[in-house]
Amino acid sequence: MAVFFGNQAAFTPGTAQNWVLDANDLGDIAMVLEVSWGGELTTSTAQRTRWLRPTTDGSGTFTAVGAVQSSRSGAVAKNRFGTFATAPVNPTAPAALYATSWNAHGGIGRWLAAPGEEWLLIHDAGNQLVCINDVGAVATSMSAGCGWKED
Repeated sequence: MAVFFGNQAAFTPGTAQNWVLDANDLGDIAMVLEVSWGGELTTSTAQRTRWLRPTTDGSGTFTAVGAVQSSRSGAVAKNRFGTFATAPVNPTAPAALYATSWNAHGGIGRWLAAPGEEWLLIHDAGNQLVCINDVGAVATSMSAGCGWKED
């Protein structure tokens, strides 16, 4: 068993997809253990970020974002961390697994799942998790990450 960490740095947040964790292939399962976020602006700037399950999954060409690291040497993630050419269709705010307002002037945060409260992704049964911003689409204002466990 390995834990994987996807991290994306210095990007412009969007209302459709900052990043998507995708259980791409039959049998892929991910248990999301944490999400993190941070700001890189030099002035006080409001951000509101949500993590959610889309109403329609993203599709088309997949582009990896940032880097995916493993807790176990040589382990390769089965699940994908990136964006899609056709962005996911997301529920209207405030629908979310977790949402928070924060300040991109050096603000940081981290959500950690309590045991038994991990967000579960299974191919063909809620197989994407999306990070979006409802407020704060400022150029290179955000860093964000996700940690998940795979068998």
